[in-house]
Amino acid sequence: MSDGSRPVYPQQFESKAEPIVDARYKRQAWWRVTFPVVLAAVLAVVFLVLLIVLGGPTAISVVARYATILLVVLLGFPLLLVTLGLFGGLVWMMSKALEKTPPYTRKAHDFVGNVYRFTDDATDRVVDVVINARSTMSGVNTALRELGIKTDLPDEAEEPHRQI
Repeated sequence: MSDGSRPVYPQQFESKAEPIVDARYKRQAWWRVTFPVVLAAVLAVVFLVLLIVLGGPTAISVVARYATILLVVLLGFPLLLVTLGLFGGLVWMMSKALEKTPPYTRKAHDFVGNVYRFTDDATDRVVDVVINARSTMSGVNTALRELGIKTDLPDEAEEPHRQI
């Protein structure tokens, strides 16, 4: 009673439902839970007995191979759960770390974004100049050829061959 909750009385643990409802619940629990488990166990035992009697050693060895594979898969589940637990722990740790990061990290992130945009714009300007110069030279070269004037310019831009 020291934790501030209501006092515990025996009538709190008694079923408040009518006896008919309790009987229906127990009947549904039998048909939805207990009966399927018992039926599956009985069918498994009958199947194994028929397999041993009718199948012989060949059929038993095939079933044993599949059972071994299933056992290995089932034993791999704890490893999978541990891995998922580790990933979940890492996600939780990252969420806690993000709560404790200083507020100036946003400013640093914005600064890096601005540097990226400035660099991207500068390289675009340089590339545009080179592309315009090459296309102009290509147009001049084509016009001179159509006039019958031979030029020393190559037909296509030579690609530099890089060796790694």
